[in-house]
Amino acid sequence: MANIMINEICNLRCPYCFADEFVNKNPKEMSMEDFDTALNFALSSGYDERIGLIGGEPTLHSHFKEILIKLINDNRVKNVTIFTNGVKINEYLNEISHPKIHLLINCNSPENMETKAYETMVANIKEMISNRYYKEKITLGINMYKPDFDYEYILELLKQFDLKSVRTSISVPNDLAYLVNPLNYFSIMKPRVLEFFDKLKDANIIPFFDCNAMPVCIWSEDERTRILQDFPEVKNKTNIFNTYVSCSPIIDILPDLTIIRCFGLSEHTKKKISDFKNIEDARNYYARTIDSFACNTYHSKECISCYERENGKCNGGCLCFKIKDIKKINNFCNSLYKE
Repeated sequence: MANIMINEICNLRCPYCFADEFVNKNPKEMSMEDFDTALNFALSSGYDERIGLIGGEPTLHSHFKEILIKLINDNRVKNVTIFTNGVKINEYLNEISHPKIHLLINCNSPENMETKAYETMVANIKEMISNRYYKEKITLGINMYKPDFDYEYILELLKQFDLKSVRTSISVPNDLAYLVNPLNYFSIMKPRVLEFFDKLKDANIIPFFDCNAMPVCIWSEDERTRILQDFPEVKNKTNIFNTYVSCSPIIDILPDLTIIRCFGLSEHTKKKISDFKNIEDARNYYARTIDSFACNTYHSKECISCYERENGKCNGGCLCFKIKDIKKINNFCNSLYKE
């Protein structure tokens, strides 16, 4: 699946924003002509059938309804995921209720959203689930971005709407001090994550990691055994048990038709759609220049003799933690060929 970033405007100011390089810097949105170009590129492999709509806040695009109708009517597209904060979805209920459309609602705390926006988000979720019977098409998510992150609000939402799973992500911190040693950052975050998982277990809710999952070495054997015992019946429905942490290129297409491997690496991976024959060509490019070096670099002494790293099973967390080292190795290899 490729993500199309249709605008750079957002109605929130999340403290952990992973697209901070772009969001609210300029009132930029993708033109409908460029959207057609981006969509054709995203589907150019011949087997991609899923599209993600991202921003900014995508529902703020001035032609968002037109974009949804275009995707609904495009037979090449089987699934559309809207990555949204949920505040404006009430303006597009008829289109969003289409079977093709899925919502991944990034739920921030009332403190981060402010009370009015939070209440609007909750009312919109209630409308979609209670009146539009959209429960199976909604996923709620939480970004865990500081050691004392608030989780009570999303736990209440999950219980209120009887949702049985939740997307979780350890946000890559904007504070560069944390980027020096990511294993230390994960260790700092771990107690609160475990506490949150305990609460989810008590409520029979399954957590699953999205970006930046914790490497297996962060958990002690006792902690890992405890988690396995807490969620024994859902081992095949969650990735929190995975002994490896790696990712593959997910192409993000920006409003100006620049593409990046992901937002975390945006500064280092910008290319143009016109640089590639199709999206598979772009994925292969990032796999060669970024991903192939990911397990051959390490950011902590604990990673040097790591079995999972040596066998290509663990990147040690988000690649942005060591992108500079990856680029150095890449440049060194290129210099050998030039000689």
